[in-house]
Amino acid sequence: MHDADFLRKIADEKKIKKAVVTGGGLIDIETCEALHLAGIEITIVEMLPQLLSFLDPEMAS
Repeated sequence: MHDADFLRKIADEKKIKKAVVTGGGLIDIETCEALHLAGIEITIVEMLPQLLSFLDPEMAS
């Protein structure tokens, strides 16, 4: 909850323009969505061949 409050604060202040999210799991993708909606440009770094690895490749694409 503390992290979510912090992210909301920096998004509201409009001081952050770009962010890097490490990982492509569900929480990471949800975080990306929230940051994107706040107008922040996102880069995702994932070591696996696809995001949301619990999905089959067709669904993930």
